[in-house]
Amino acid sequence: MDNVKSRSVCLICINYNSYNDLALYAESIRQAVSGVDNINFTFCVVDNSIIDVDDKILSDLESNFPGYKYFKLPNIGYLPGAYFAFTELCAIYDFTIVSNVDLELSSDFFKNLITSNHASNVGVIAPCIYSSHRCADLNPKIVSRVSKQQLKRTRDIFSSPFRFYLYGKLSEIKCKIFQKKSVEGQLIYAPHGSLMIFTAAYFKSGANINYPRFLFGEEVFVGESCLAFNLKVRYAPDIKVFDKDHGSTSLEKIAFISAHHVKSLNYLLDRYFN
Repeated sequence: MDNVKSRSVCLICINYNSYNDLALYAESIRQAVSGVDNINFTFCVVDNSIIDVDDKILSDLESNFPGYKYFKLPNIGYLPGAYFAFTELCAIYDFTIVSNVDLELSSDFFKNLITSNHASNVGVIAPCIYSSHRCADLNPKIVSRVSKQQLKRTRDIFSSPFRFYLYGKLSEIKCKIFQKKSVEGQLIYAPHGSLMIFTAAYFKSGANINYPRFLFGEEVFVGESCLAFNLKVRYAPDIKVFDKDHGSTSLEKIAFISAHHVKSLNYLLDRYFN
């Protein structure tokens, strides 16, 4: 690692009422960072929680990460929270990671990230995100650009919570039966949104993460942003993440999720597919 150029990395994770998951995730981050000498690491927690703050866990994070940043916000959403943190940090890093907290990084995550080779026009790196629930890699999320018709069909399905529920179950079965055939370095349309790695080129080109939707559709937003600024999305399976991918949810939660999917799909259709 001595001959590797020092890299600046910022990981912005969005926490919503999941302090135990956050603690476990942070420990995997700490272990992955340790032993990597050529890294200038900033760990940023955006806390969108609406429950009481877990002061003990947050205090431990501050002790364990020298470059620790914390922002307590109202529940403004996933990418809106990440965008707030990014603007507050006022810096462009070699790699900016945006993620959920129900994840675990592989021990060689940062080692492989900072030694990865990618073209200067790569704006986003899509790592291997192995789902323990689906028993499969969630990337590549979308290989080719979606069409207006595809988004409209998806919106129609998601407009009914019951159809949305069935769609999700069928997708899980399909994912387990039909394994993706993907290769290292494959260029794709969009990464899975649970953890996205943005290169410095993404922001320097003029692209941003200012997606004004509470949840969902982040992948298409990022894919379209890359297309608009002539950037590529690269699949990198040697950079590994493990996703708990919580599968159980209440009927009330299903209705909430399907409604926000529809709102985000309407936004994407209006902005990119007119």
